[in-house]
Amino acid sequence: MAPRTKKDTITVTIDGLEITIDKNIGDNFELMEQMAGSSEDPLALVKVLTDVYGKTQLARIKKHIRDKRGYVSTEEIFEFFAQTISAALPN
Repeated sequence: MAPRTKKDTITVTIDGLEITIDKNIGDNFELMEQMAGSSEDPLALVKVLTDVYGKTQLARIKKHIRDKRGYVSTEEIFEFFAQTISAALPN
């Protein structure tokens, strides 16, 4: 896969955190396949998050969500993901 360029991405701000993602996220069939497969394998959503955000950004998101005890809520990270999709595909 070719590296992303600035024109291939969009930047959205979720809960005060700036995130850059592929601007074609709504037209990515393989991502949709991964998401559909997550009903059979809930752990497949981890791959979806990694593919959407990349390892570095996902680490930033987890740090942002992490509470004082060091806990990263699954519910909160999936809410962050839903907000990302909503921001990227406003219509």
